[in-house]
Amino acid sequence: MDIKTLEETVSILERELNLPSGFLSGLKSEDDWPFIIKAHAFLEALFTHVLIKSIGNEELRDIFSRLEMSNKNTGKAEFARALGLIDKDGFRFITKFSELRNLLVHDIGKVNFNFSEYVSRMDKNQFKSFVDSFAYFASEEELSIRRETVNELLRADPKLSVWYSIMHFTGVIYWKREVTILKRDVVILRRVNRALLNNDELE
Repeated sequence: MDIKTLEETVSILERELNLPSGFLSGLKSEDDWPFIIKAHAFLEALFTHVLIKSIGNEELRDIFSRLEMSNKNTGKAEFARALGLIDKDGFRFITKFSELRNLLVHDIGKVNFNFSEYVSRMDKNQFKSFVDSFAYFASEEELSIRRETVNELLRADPKLSVWYSIMHFTGVIYWKREVTILKRDVVILRRVNRALLNNDELE
């Protein structure tokens, strides 16, 4: 997805979520702790909204809004994966991002969390796991980003790299939502056509 299309997609979702224009872009200038908290709140709202639109039942909004994001059995991300809205890379990114958010939000002593310091303390295996989880922006083959370049980006500016992943994730889940809605509408139209052809009453 090119940057212009991605920016337009994010703008659409910001409007649908009743957020100020440029909300997601503005997260880049936040300190690291509020960046993670606000970004996670955005993703929670995004999941609720996308799930409701994909299923087509607004009455479920309150129920979905109360679900945890990354509960492995009943979380919003699990519902999204079951509906084909996210793939395994997206699921891993969201799960690990939720784990990081929970680590920070439940300990006020971490209010001065610094992303660069956090990454600098990782050993080789920890950093590899961090890259595998948070470099979602480089998860699609067509991006053709070398592993070495991705590693450099995550080390040099982990917050910006995670922001790129959030932007990319937002674009991907939006378009998968649109495809899901289109498929649902096609099924409905086929039922209507069959009913009309058979002169049956619609259920």
